[in-house]
Amino acid sequence: MKGNPLSVFQDAFASALLADDPADIAPEVRSLTEQPGFAVYRNTVLAGCIDALEANYPTVARLVGTEWFRAAASLHARQALPSQPSLLLYGNDFPAFLDAFPPARELPYLADVARVDRAWTEAHVAADAEPLAPAVLAALTPADMACHVVRPHVAARWVWSDDWPIHTLWTRNRTPDLKTKSRMRNIV
Repeated sequence: MKGNPLSVFQDAFASALLADDPADIAPEVRSLTEQPGFAVYRNTVLAGCIDALEANYPTVARLVGTEWFRAAASLHARQALPSQPSLLLYGNDFPAFLDAFPPARELPYLADVARVDRAWTEAHVAADAEPLAPAVLAALTPADMACHVVRPHVAARWVWSDDWPIHTLWTRNRTPDLKTKSRMRNIV
């Protein structure tokens, strides 16, 4: 392998985390992977990725159930390890994975619902920005309006599906049902 020695090592290490066949492990990290602790580390990395996907796509997890979701998330994690240290935004390509995932064909709306989960997360962690006050907009004259460009808020996200009522699917599976809300209200 050519390149920066640290980069070569890191790439080989990441590949070794996903290698099913010991022959696929680069010589630079083979001695590390033969240590018993490497299997623990490998399992911890994959479990962290699966947990992050489940946290980032809770509506999808609720729709398909924990076992199905974690199996799919495991396959996805093996194809796409995190590219950033924070797992808060991990899995941006998970909806596309679901589009191509054969078991998800029985639920053709699933990838679109995943896109809504993703949009919610992105909006939730978007930078703080002051929204445009309606009074400011109302005070603009037509001539002033022609000189300004109104941009969406940094937290604004749009997800559309021509085929499925994804907002309804997402809302009904994202929030607790009304009976649960009622019971919780009585407890508090």
